[in-house]
Amino acid sequence: MPSRHTPATPILRSAHRGPWIIAYPLAVVAMIVCAVPYAGAQSLDPETMERAMHAAVMVRTSSSKSSEGDTLYGTGSGFFVNATGMCVSNNHVVDPGHHKTEQEKFALKNSLNRLVWTVVTDSGTSDEKEWPADVLYQNEQADLAVLQLKDEDGDNGFLETPNYLRFRPTAEVAPGLKAWCLGFPGGDARKSDQAFPPVAVTSGNIVSIPRSSSGRITMIETDVLANQGNSGGPFIDRSGRLVGVLTLGSQTEARTNTTMLVPGDLVQKMILTTFRRGKVPAGVDLTPLYDLFPNESRVWDLPETERLEDRDCVTLETDSRICGKVTAETLSWPTPLGNIDVPRAAMAYIRTDEDSAMAFLDGGDRFSFDRDSTIQFTPDGGESKPLDLADVKVVAFRIPKNPPEIPAGEAYVIGGADFHLSLVNVSGDVKVEDDTVGKLSVPATDIVRIATEETDRIIYTTSGSRMEGRVKRHTLKATLAWSGSPIEFNFKEVEAIEIRRVDYRELAMAGEIDLSQSLETGDPRLIRIAKALDTGMVKDAGPLLDELLEKSTLRALSSEKKEQVRFLKGEFLLRSGKPAEAAETFKKLKRAKVENVQWHARARSAILERFKDGVFDNTAMTDPDVFRRASQKLAQELTQEASHGIDGMDKSHPDTRGAYSKLLKRGVSAEEQLQIANRLTGGDSEEYLVQLWRITRRLHRQEITRLNEQRQTLQGQRTGPGPGGRDLSDYQRQRIDQKITQIERNIETAEEDVNVVGGKIQNAGFLIDDPDVIAGRTE
Repeated sequence: MPSRHTPATPILRSAHRGPWIIAYPLAVVAMIVCAVPYAGAQSLDPETMERAMHAAVMVRTSSSKSSEGDTLYGTGSGFFVNATGMCVSNNHVVDPGHHKTEQEKFALKNSLNRLVWTVVTDSGTSDEKEWPADVLYQNEQADLAVLQLKDEDGDNGFLETPNYLRFRPTAEVAPGLKAWCLGFPGGDARKSDQAFPPVAVTSGNIVSIPRSSSGRITMIETDVLANQGNSGGPFIDRSGRLVGVLTLGSQTEARTNTTMLVPGDLVQKMILTTFRRGKVPAGVDLTPLYDLFPNESRVWDLPETERLEDRDCVTLETDSRICGKVTAETLSWPTPLGNIDVPRAAMAYIRTDEDSAMAFLDGGDRFSFDRDSTIQFTPDGGESKPLDLADVKVVAFRIPKNPPEIPAGEAYVIGGADFHLSLVNVSGDVKVEDDTVGKLSVPATDIVRIATEETDRIIYTTSGSRMEGRVKRHTLKATLAWSGSPIEFNFKEVEAIEIRRVDYRELAMAGEIDLSQSLETGDPRLIRIAKALDTGMVKDAGPLLDELLEKSTLRALSSEKKEQVRFLKGEFLLRSGKPAEAAETFKKLKRAKVENVQWHARARSAILERFKDGVFDNTAMTDPDVFRRASQKLAQELTQEASHGIDGMDKSHPDTRGAYSKLLKRGVSAEEQLQIANRLTGGDSEEYLVQLWRITRRLHRQEITRLNEQRQTLQGQRTGPGPGGRDLSDYQRQRIDQKITQIERNIETAEEDVNVVGGKIQNAGFLIDDPDVIAGRTE
């Protein structure tokens, strides 16, 4: 089918798609739902729905010898994630080779010539346009792709895409949540003579949120009806935030139709990887993606803005970069909340745009302020002078010598489009005026959450009250959690505000895998112990654990729970400053029958072997944050070492049984390292594990081919004349038969070897997009 795209035709719209777990041709269009038009989803706020519909796009993949894409291969859905045309879809929407073997991919590459991607915006409306796009990054196992729209001439100029989706944390998603999916079921089949189809919307519910054995959420199950063309489409909540990306349709006896989502957290991680690998053009809008860029130590690391260890650096509007020292010990900024003072040592970046500037504080906080400000700066070899921020693009402050310390206890997080602040010691009253009950005074310590609805504020309190009314003059006092700076603030000049009360240690772990998730336990007793250990409340965990370790209680538990209790005992010992006793406990569990307990025990043993005496960076791992950073460090080392082994395997082409066996042993070692790293980080080694699987499959096929050739040669020798043209003796035939039998055994062993590797990786909860694996075959 000819594409409607021409090089001079602008294009702007979003599309979504999702893959089957088995190989499924892209030409059949993407496979997923939302077959009901918007009229069926009126319960969602019309303004929110309108913004989401403008953010949704149709994605079209064509193959062509020209730049116009004259042969349509498939269509799907997608959505914008920033204001400069970056969007997300499914990988199988943009890649005809998705789910295919390496040989099939190679054949496709030669037959398709080149691929052309077109994104249709405002599809089916009078504003419908088409834009050329590039695929920046693909992740086949997650079935995700990041695209960047280009300008009308096909250059890398950015489009203005004011409607884009923000993300809902997966930790806030629960079964029963009502949400809406957007996309283009039927794809071009619904196209009229004049236009592409309009975006279709339907509502559904979250059915379940399964976890992999590493504790990660890699898929979310919904009850939305599956259909072709909606793959890659967004699933949004009532606030218009992305819950997940439609990807899998399935049919089971228990439920006729379900649809799977890639969780929003995983989508964000892939976007971050796209930046980290340098795939994103300079100058894209980072604003809605800011919260992706604090690293594992909560130190900011923004793209294209390198920070030095001993210098502050200023990038001017002329693109000159000058390093030196920001002189003031404390920087003061006027903001809509009020004046905010920040120690220079807590600052990470200042970034400016046309009208304002954004300050970034190590720890993860940020806030906007008036660009009409100055900073005192002393360049190397120069004199101190005030720099007008109107002439500055970026100030990159030096990397802190020590990562920010997580504040203990309760805190408030204030969030909005222009700020994210973490506060402790909040005090003061908020005055609320309600037309019915009159004036109310609410202590800040009683506020659980404040949300904005136009000019009114909705206040939720610890007593269960929900008050909607006009917030009058007020001033609250607090301390910035990460820098210790005092602050007085109010919401008078703030258009949109959300304040949430949290336990700060839990907040600092946001997005990480906790102990109860890692162990996959639903026992409330074990969950309480795990939560106490995760949040540093070791004293609270002790009595709870002692109760379960009492002989009669322990004897009554199932074998699975016994191993989980013993693992928590090891964790308690580690967090109590007894690393030697903890190591002995974990050592006994390295052969636990419960796979998760076994692998997590191996991971803990690896940490205690690597960081002797339970000390990391001169600090005891009794602190959960120190333990997490030690886990990240060890996981990085193990992954790096394993990746070197995998690279060596990938470059090898063994031509003997011995060489093949050595490579398999190397693969087993890499797989064990990655499995441990996976437990330490909650699944960050997925990409390498799947890469290892594919290489193992390739080596296996080569070995099977080699063995079959040997068998055919021997079978030919058995039926042919022997040396000198004489018939073979019975002994010679017997020797050949023995060799053939041994080769057939080697073939069976090779089958077992590759199945063991595949089985382990699949047990870790990963989707191996190999149709032979799904069908239970290896050939």
